[in-house]
Amino acid sequence: MDSTSSHGNLVEEREELMVLPSENNTRPIIKKSHLLKPHVTTTLDGSEPSPGVKSSPLSVSFSGWRLPNQKFKSWFRKMSALHKPIWIQSGIFQAIKASTHKIRRNPSLILSLSQKWNPETKTFVFPWGEATITLEDVTLLLGFSLLGSSVYTPLESSEIKESVLKLEKRRKESGKQVSWISSFEDDQMEHEAFLAFWLSNFVFPEKQGCSVSKHVFSVAVRLARGERIALAPAVLASYPPPNDHRYVFILIN
Repeated sequence: MDSTSSHGNLVEEREELMVLPSENNTRPIIKKSHLLKPHVTTTLDGSEPSPGVKSSPLSVSFSGWRLPNQKFKSWFRKMSALHKPIWIQSGIFQAIKASTHKIRRNPSLILSLSQKWNPETKTFVFPWGEATITLEDVTLLLGFSLLGSSVYTPLESSEIKESVLKLEKRRKESGKQVSWISSFEDDQMEHEAFLAFWLSNFVFPEKQGCSVSKHVFSVAVRLARGERIALAPAVLASYPPPNDHRYVFILIN
């Protein structure tokens, strides 16, 4: 039985752009997508979703829930004015822009959703069936590219290697994220520094979130040069939902 007919109140079928045009593919790829509808206020029996979760005695943290501050938004506007064409070429403009928006947190709703998570099957088990985050979701809703080179592609250019070493040196000097932005103001490495900050906070955030991760430097430098990198598979593989707020956002917002 077709899922859209049996669960028409929950699943929506529509055509979406899946792959943007590139050098090797001049035509956009459009395909039918089956997506959960963006907002469900009640369960199937008409009750509110797990209100008792609010009084849960467990200590819960939302370390992956990063909100953009005014400094980042201002930095985005400055860098976007200078490097937007490169971001479009790299396939990251929409994803960076999305990071400037504030997604409000609803702890009760998130915890209600997490109760349905099965760590063995990596799926959410709902009364009507199972669902999980897919590459389609990551591409359509988060704006990350399916195409491009791997995040693990070895660095071959000596110029790129030198830029990565410069970022690592500056990281040791600046330390915390709060001083990272100011230390690169009007610097020749400011573009790479911005992308490293963005990757560390909104793409591959560490639990503590106190420093810019050195592990993203090579990706930041390559993106700054217009290289398209397949971030969608890496993002999906890095964070089993619902640890990161954008994965929860896909299902409930």
